[in-house]
Amino acid sequence: MAHSVQKVVVRCEDAEENGGKLDLSGCKLIQVPAALYFMIEERNIEVTACNLSSNIIKKIPPKLPSKFSLITDLNLSFNKLSALPEEVSEWSQLETVDISNNLFVTFPTCLLSLQKIIQINAANNSITDVEVELISTCESLENLNLEENPLTRDCQDNLSSIQKKQILMTPRELEEWEDLSIEKWKKKHENYETKKIITKERYFWTSWTTLKIVPKSLTFCDHTLLNIPTYCIEELYNGSKMAKYGQNWPNITFSDEASSQVCLISYPSLFKSFFTS
Repeated sequence: MAHSVQKVVVRCEDAEENGGKLDLSGCKLIQVPAALYFMIEERNIEVTACNLSSNIIKKIPPKLPSKFSLITDLNLSFNKLSALPEEVSEWSQLETVDISNNLFVTFPTCLLSLQKIIQINAANNSITDVEVELISTCESLENLNLEENPLTRDCQDNLSSIQKKQILMTPRELEEWEDLSIEKWKKKHENYETKKIITKERYFWTSWTTLKIVPKSLTFCDHTLLNIPTYCIEELYNGSKMAKYGQNWPNITFSDEASSQVCLISYPSLFKSFFTS
């Protein structure tokens, strides 16, 4: 504790010499020390930047904005913060804020009320949603970093529609059910390079699953994956007889590749009989 206090004193002395840039990073602070304000006032330091990163701070005191009213740069990254006081919006000169690597679940909207805010870094928190309208209408804001946050799909889509602002987001990982759905879509729309035709006693197996019955040939065409039961052999036989006697050609669709191959392999004699004169 004494070592931390000593660090704060030294850093205040440094701020006096470097134009009011107060660097309290890595001081193992669990809160902003009340004595800090006294030391700053005693030395008559006009703090223009405040770095409180890499500490263990859980709360920002509401009086900090009024005590350090002239700062343009605030770094609160790598702490244990989950909220900011509404008084933060009173920082009239603040242009850059870094709240990355904290415990925020909701985006602190008070930052969007800052008159001169240009850049906000909120990366690597647990934020799932943000006030898209407030971000869109925040005129001074130019850059917003929301990378490494579990933003919802709708939130990402809405943020992507915002123009004239650079908004960084980590591509959203798909849920397991979405992965399955996409894989199924890919299979459904996959383009196969070859068509396989069965004529009389020649049997060529294929991964295409829609069959079109035509006289003296059985052509595989138009790959589809439909969630319907496999047509039974009797129905296949009746459809083929319709084709044989000059009626409309029926499209016979199997539910998957395996089903179509089982039918062809298990009942080759049926297929042969369909096309014999």
